[in-house]
Amino acid sequence: MVRKKDYFKLGLYIILGTSMLLAVVVILGAGRFFQTTFPLETYFDESVNGLSVGSPVKLRGVQVGRVAEINFVSNIYPEANSDEARYVYVRCEINPDLFENLTEEDFVSYVARDAKRGMRIRPTSLGLTGQLFLNTVYQDPKSNPPLPIDWTPQYAYIPSVPSTLSRVEEAVTTISKTLSGLKQEDLQSIITDVKSIVGTIDKFMKTE
Repeated sequence: MVRKKDYFKLGLYIILGTSMLLAVVVILGAGRFFQTTFPLETYFDESVNGLSVGSPVKLRGVQVGRVAEINFVSNIYPEANSDEARYVYVRCEINPDLFENLTEEDFVSYVARDAKRGMRIRPTSLGLTGQLFLNTVYQDPKSNPPLPIDWTPQYAYIPSVPSTLSRVEEAVTTISKTLSGLKQEDLQSIITDVKSIVGTIDKFMKTE
């Protein structure tokens, strides 16, 4: 016959085991929720398919943070006009340990200063998987202006630049429009000129 004392011991073991398991989960898995981070935001006027909460944020190949939230600008800034409201809003959490001796206010000033110098965020593919991470790069600020916005960002703000795939699609579209605008006789003339140039180069190489 099982005694009440045995039930008490069994219950105590279960409680202790559950408590130890929860402690391990908090220490190993949920510890980041207790870390202090620097919030940072950016906006994209393109699809961010492949980007998810937890995706890395990198600076020159070094992971400096993670994506914390993906939303629409209209849900974060209701005052945005109709064109800007379609932007995708991305909030990141930056590890302050990689920016020694910087307070959050200093970090905001640092980001604003470098954004004027051409600091930009670009969605970048991890490879053939289709997953994206945010890569911080430096571009010519004149040829890569920030997206137009009519609100004041709540956190440190780095403008974005189009992803490589987006730029390729834009280039293909431009070439397609250019070719479709050419007349048949223009295409034949271009092909004839190219053949003539290739023939001239071939003759020149054979005489050497």
